[in-house]
Amino acid sequence: MDTYRNAARLIEPVAREERSLKVFGDEKTLARIESSSIFAPDRLQPSDLAYEQPTAPLRAARLADCSDLLVIENQSTFDSAWRALHRTPGPFAAVAFGNGWEAAQPDPIVKIADHLQLRAAPERIFYVGDLDIAGLDIPQTLAASLTTLGHPTPQPLTHAYGAMLQAAGDRAGRPTAPVPTELAYRAATWLAEQSWAALSNASHSGHLRQFLADHPRIRCDHRRSAPPAL
Repeated sequence: MDTYRNAARLIEPVAREERSLKVFGDEKTLARIESSSIFAPDRLQPSDLAYEQPTAPLRAARLADCSDLLVIENQSTFDSAWRALHRTPGPFAAVAFGNGWEAAQPDPIVKIADHLQLRAAPERIFYVGDLDIAGLDIPQTLAASLTTLGHPTPQPLTHAYGAMLQAAGDRAGRPTAPVPTELAYRAATWLAEQSWAALSNASHSGHLRQFLADHPRIRCDHRRSAPPAL
């Protein structure tokens, strides 16, 4: 290990498992010891051994060499979207499958420009997911992580949310368990102001709908540029 550490600056970084195999003869050893006291800010770092940690799997379709990024929570929606956008990319350079709560992890988003060989990192990130508390909490969790890394945060593709609400109409939805007011407020305020009128009439939004009905004066605390239409 000392041999690699001393020569790390002269060695081309490789994947963690590849370096682990060369150093220990076992591709999984580095992954096991990364969480130990051996690795710390003032001790050993991946750069010391000239390796890079793996990026979480990301299923994405490249549409253009630079522009915005669209992240979609659900697989069926992603499969439909990338096929439609492949024919008419519009404002998007890429569309990515978030896979539920995996979308809250920032690493794949941060590295998507390199992975898809985009000419520049996406300037804006738009998100589409389930219209429920969890679905609206995922992009906000992602936003918190991206903010600390100095990257643009996801904003809702309000045209898509509006289409979901319009399609749902006044159909009764499945009963939903009440959620804390703070969570409902956080979920609701993430959506751009363009969606408020539709949200307040969304029967299938359950507790979220009731919360909005009880708090008609709530508005988003910040302004966003108008999201693109698909």
